[in-house]
Amino acid sequence: MLPGRVHAGLVRVVWELNEVAEGDGGTLFLSGSHKSAFPRPESLSVRESDVWESYTCPAGSAVIFTEALCHSGTLWTNADRPRLSLFTCYNTVNSKWGKGCPSPEVIAAMPPKRQTLYRGVWHGMSEVPGINKYRDEANTAV
Repeated sequence: MLPGRVHAGLVRVVWELNEVAEGDGGTLFLSGSHKSAFPRPESLSVRESDVWESYTCPAGSAVIFTEALCHSGTLWTNADRPRLSLFTCYNTVNSKWGKGCPSPEVIAAMPPKRQTLYRGVWHGMSEVPGINKYRDEANTAV
């Protein structure tokens, strides 16, 4: 960890392709919950609680937050404009949050550079080669 730098193991990005106006609905956040060391009371967990916050933004905006932040969805209430969003997730090379992966045959048919996207999940601090940028039979995610 370096002072003055933000580190997050899992980052979420919501790309809002249409405008989000006040009261439209969408994604809710519980501000500060990513620093919580205690379980939150059930009374705060219901979406009707005043502690939940949302946002407004023009079309094309990106909302970036840590997965550790308590977040939830709520009904989209704007009948005149549909919600069109892309939810993406980014994590470090030493994290895997699902078991899914193409079969070894599919990966073998890919160009070598694309195969590196399916390398094993680890980060070697002192190992040789030490940086997880390759894929071979010993370093595979499947």
